[in-house]
This record gives sequence, C-alpha cells and structure tokens, in this order.
Amino acid sequence: MIEHHVDLQGFDTGYESLNKCTKGWHKGDLIILASQTSVGKTTLTLNLAQKVCERGGVVDFFTLEMSKINLAKRILSNLTKIDGGKWKNPYRYFTEEDQTSAVQALEVYAKWNFEITDQPSLTISDIRARVQKTRREHPKENYLVLVDYLQLITLNRLYFSHAQAIYNFTKELKQIAERYQATIILISHLLSDFEERINKRPLLCDLYDGESIEPNTDIIMLLYPDAGEGNNRVKVDIVKQGTVPVRRVEFLFEKEVGGFVGGFE
Repeated sequence: MIEHHVDLQGFDTGYESLNKCTKGWHKGDLIILASQTSVGKTTLTLNLAQKVCERGGVVDFFTLEMSKINLAKRILSNLTKIDGGKWKNPYRYFTEEDQTSAVQALEVYAKWNFEITDQPSLTISDIRARVQKTRREHPKENYLVLVDYLQLITLNRLYFSHAQAIYNFTKELKQIAERYQATIILISHLLSDFEERINKRPLLCDLYDGESIEPNTDIIMLLYPDAGEGNNRVKVDIVKQGTVPVRRVEFLFEKEVGGFVGGFE
C-alpha cells in the first residue's frame, strides 16, 4: 500500500493519458498492439520508442516488414516535422532549413540507445540473443522491446497446429520479458469483421490468433481510426489489463510527419 501511492508505477510511456490507463510500462510485461493495415501501428510504436529514448531508456526494434533506413527516416521526419515525402529524396526536396533541422535531428538520434534489427527471417532465438546482449550492456535502464509483427515471425520448430505455434511463441516472449526485465510490445493484426458494426469498434474477439495470444499477455491494445469522416483521430482501446475495465485513449495522427500527438481520454 505504501509503495503504490504514486500514479506512475512503471516507467513513462511518454503520453500522459496512456500513463493514466496503464500506470506506465511495467518490466516483465508482454503487450499486444493490434490494428488493421495502414492505421498507424508501426508509426505509434516508433513514437513510443522515441519517447523512451528521449527519457534515457533503451529500445530494441525488431522489424520484418520495413528496412532499418526507412524506419529511421520515419523517426527523423517526426523529430524535424519535415514531410515524410521529402525524406524519399532529401537531396532533391530538402530546403536549407530542412537540411539544418535534419542534421540537428541526426545528432539527437545518434545519442539514443536505439537499435533496429531488420533481418527478414527472425526467430524467437534471434530475439532472445539480442535482448540478452542489450540487457548485459544496459543492466539498469528502462528497456522497451518492439516486434513488428507477430504473423511474420519465423518458427524454428514444427508444431502440431498454427494455434499451438502462436501460443508457444507468445509464451516464450513473455518469459524473455520477465527474465530480462523488459517491456515487450508485439504488433499483431485485427480481423475486419468489426467494420460491419454500427460503431466500427473492434473487440477482443477481433484479434487475429486471439485465443492463442491472450493467455500469455498482460495488456492488449486495439488501434482503429475514428469513425467520423475526414478527421485524423485514432483511438486505442485497452481491452485487457488485469481486472481493469476497458479504457480508451485518442490520438491525433499526423501522418505526413509520422507522429501521434497528445492522447485524449
């Protein structure tokens, strides 16, 4: 009772409203962030990584979908607020002001303890080895691990069924989080059935491979666009977090510069 008198029991997520819902990122937790394609789940995870690095933490980002250079450009776009389209060809599109901002952002980025692993055939053994190495080099820092995304992971053994494979993989990730005192966020997919509903709001049952994923996770967050036409708000429903009721956070998605702003309950 005495230890838990503060609002932030884990380490800072970087978003005040998300802190209120989760009490911060807790070491040893496995978290699922799921959405359909093109909603912004990779961008949000990069923003979460950026927030941790800005506060002196350590981040490992495992990607099976995008290259290291493209992810770095997204982060730099958000740091500089330079339109992401310009980063496709900076030599051609950057102004002198853009170049100055980019150099300053690169100096900031270079100081972070942030590593992107973009090997195409990633296994749980690869993740464990990297996490072990990072924790050995940074034994006391807050540590966030991001995996993008579950359905592209290479399984390094044969399983009786797909469901068993997903269950075992998430179980092993949870064990890694606990052993190395890391917070792991695993990106996954949502089924499209919820789009037929009147409120267009996903539920836990819409999580792809949900029955295999849920038993090993501490928090499940579902990301989806606001149903209102023409707005840039994105909602995050926290549909699993112990016995806590469903909570919701809203963000402004600045797609051009790869940023999630605010967080409104």
